Amino acid sequence: MAFTNILAFFKGSVEIEAEGLFLERFLNICMRRGIFLSDVKRISDEKICARIGIGGFKEVRPIAKKTKTRVRIKAREGMPFLIHRYKKRRAVIVGVALFLGILWYLSSHIMGIDIVGNERIKTAEIESQLKNFGLYRGTLVSKIDRRLIQNKMMTTFDEIAWIGINIKGSRAYIEVRERLDTKQSFDEDVPCNIIADRDGVIKALEVRSGQTMVKINDMVEEGDLLVSGAMDSQVAGIRYAHSDGAVYAETIYKKVREYPLEFTEKVYTGQEKKRRSIEVFGQKINLYLKAGQPFEYFDQDNQKAEFCFGKPGGLSVGMTTDVYKEYIPEKRTRTVKQAVELGRQELSGEIAREVGDRAEILSKNVTYQETDKKKVEVTVEIVCREDIARQSAIDKTENID
Repeated sequence: MAFTNILAFFKGSVEIEAEGLFLERFLNICMRRGIFLSDVKRISDEKICARIGIGGFKEVRPIAKKTKTRVRIKAREGMPFLIHRYKKRRAVIVGVALFLGILWYLSSHIMGIDIVGNERIKTAEIESQLKNFGLYRGTLVSKIDRRLIQNKMMTTFDEIAWIGINIKGSRAYIEVRERLDTKQSFDEDVPCNIIADRDGVIKALEVRSGQTMVKINDMVEEGDLLVSGAMDSQVAGIRYAHSDGAVYAETIYKKVREYPLEFTEKVYTGQEKKRRSIEVFGQKINLYLKAGQPFEYFDQDNQKAEFCFGKPGGLSVGMTTDVYKEYIPEKRTRTVKQAVELGRQELSGEIAREVGDRAEILSKNVTYQETDKKKVEVTVEIVCREDIARQSAIDKTENID
């Protein structure tokens, strides 16, 4: 019914009053000729009122003449009459059209890009590459392929371990996670030790300067001294050196997680409702009548298009769209084999992102155990070979008696 009323508004309609002795004949002829009359009300034996479209009203005139019925217009409603009324006020029409055009542009194009999480990579460099891959201010939101851009960004920047692209309304939020850089380097004139960056078993030593403190197959823990830069001599006493080299060890990355065999999955029905509101200079105006939750179970997504005049935080105009997507919670079950496979994929992926390119994967082991009848504990253990050497500046005061 609401859609019919909206359609009638755009097409335009008139309320007519028909008076005569042959009203039934008048109505019958209108029906036979496909002229739709709505809201027909009898005022008296010889008078009725009804609503009819603009096109239908033009076809009524010969019927009224034939049935000797006098028809007159009581009211006019709809977009055509509004346009006719304000057609001489061009400034109003241009202003409304301009406002709607600006509103459409602001809600469908990227108006701002926020980048967080980058410390070593400059924001300007990230923005430049995003622009090359099709994400920049003014991009049509519907043309952005987030997954493709993510893959290209991670391929371009070796320092990026993960990048997330989230688009809300007309703003793109970029979250960057850089690869861990635990190996701090010092100038050659700075005395330093080499300590273990991770727990592991020593497998190879490539010491270029400094005194080696460990041997092959030694088990070391994070923070243990591997190569000392303080060397004691009976002739010259304590001499400090800049320790340099690589120490390769077998390290273990391990993750454990429980997976229930019975779980609830969201099954989306495809039904969704949108509720829009306009915020003009800090005042929110709802464009809907019904409040409350539209569905019993739903996910809500908030999209906001905003345009600021002048400096950020100043006067602004924006449109907020709340999208409600209905789902039905359905209880599902998975087998032990399915739970183990899910755990293998998730945990292996997390470890791979943590390891990155700094280590060589030697082996992978997946084990599991049923903690009870409804859960499976999955363990993924990956053995790597990597350089665990990390330089650490020497505090000379620690060697003074």
